Amino acid sequence: MPDRAPSLLPTTEAIEELKLQYDPHRVILVAGTNGKGTTAAALESLLLSAGQSVGLYTSPHLESTCERIRVNKKEISQSDFLEVFSEINSSLKHDKLTHFEMLTIMALKTFIDEKVDWMIFEVGLGGTWDATNAVKHATSVIAKIGYDHEHILGKTLWEILQNKLGIVKKSESGSQHLIVHQPFPVEVQKQVESFKASVGGRWIERVPFDYSTKPNGLDPKFFIHTKWGDQENSMVGKRGAENIALALTVFSSLGFIPENHLQSIKNVNWPGRMESILVKGKRVFLSGDHNPQGIESLLEILPNYKFERLFILAGVGKNKDLENILAPLFKLTDCEVYLTETPFQGFKVSEYGNWLAAAKEYRADPYSLLELICERASAKDLILVTGSIYLCGDIKKKYRKVI
Repeated sequence: MPDRAPSLLPTTEAIEELKLQYDPHRVILVAGTNGKGTTAAALESLLLSAGQSVGLYTSPHLESTCERIRVNKKEISQSDFLEVFSEINSSLKHDKLTHFEMLTIMALKTFIDEKVDWMIFEVGLGGTWDATNAVKHATSVIAKIGYDHEHILGKTLWEILQNKLGIVKKSESGSQHLIVHQPFPVEVQKQVESFKASVGGRWIERVPFDYSTKPNGLDPKFFIHTKWGDQENSMVGKRGAENIALALTVFSSLGFIPENHLQSIKNVNWPGRMESILVKGKRVFLSGDHNPQGIESLLEILPNYKFERLFILAGVGKNKDLENILAPLFKLTDCEVYLTETPFQGFKVSEYGNWLAAAKEYRADPYSLLELICERASAKDLILVTGSIYLCGDIKKKYRKVI
């Protein structure tokens, strides 16, 4: 379909044309720069523990598009995926939808057909013009804000946040929108307060939390500590804890009792976030950090893992902050950085410029380069793939054996 200006109208019209009926008070949108997916997954686990049925829509996927739509933690089957696509496609009288808009409507219809109690939609990009924002909702969640997609969302932190806050709906008489959020950066507080006054609603900041770790070689244990209790969890580092704390705050704000369901967050897992697979007999960690804030949190996490040397395979997507993604990685000690290309909209090796001279080695083919790293590394070393969620997804798909 041809390019067009950003608009929610095609998605809204499709929802109306398909006569998709649902209760907006049971719909939750999650926006933010980092942590959207993990927050949504933690909230999904909490709601399931409370006896609720849950539909979860996320993006992007690592191996299969079916990963994006799941009900009660079970992703949609390929046959059901094709069936719902065919049903929607044959019912619409136009062909105006983008790939993401179609997937969003497919998720909505699946959740309605499955009669789930709650629908959680992870916003794809920004908020204001994201297709998920066409789905009426009474709860908005704002995860951590940082710099990413500046070519689309704006160059300043407020411009970026303003776009994310586009999912917040103005509270009308007799109906109050719920907004649960991570603490906002100090530099945008004045603009946020003005925005709050203009839209109203019930604003709740994420509860304070602490976290701790227990060393265990390449398998450290992570714990979160909140007013509701202490719990081991599989979300790594501070970023994992703050996303869980946000999910717990949403859960509490919806009227549930977190103390009764803390155990459900123990095994919440989000693919591509320090997930490990086996490659040529070596353990390889996949962490799809693709912006400066993500790399910063990755570097905070690494000291919890005990290893002798660090081998990093990095690929970066175009329109990303190449300098501030790679520079921190090259500053690491006892570390070899290898540069490659990502499988989707990534920098070509030739476009890495001066970073090529700093790299241990570089190749366009990530697989042969990763296998070379595995040959060079010992069992006491940590092998890490980062810089792009798409790179992590392709490597996981090729080697598959998750540890």
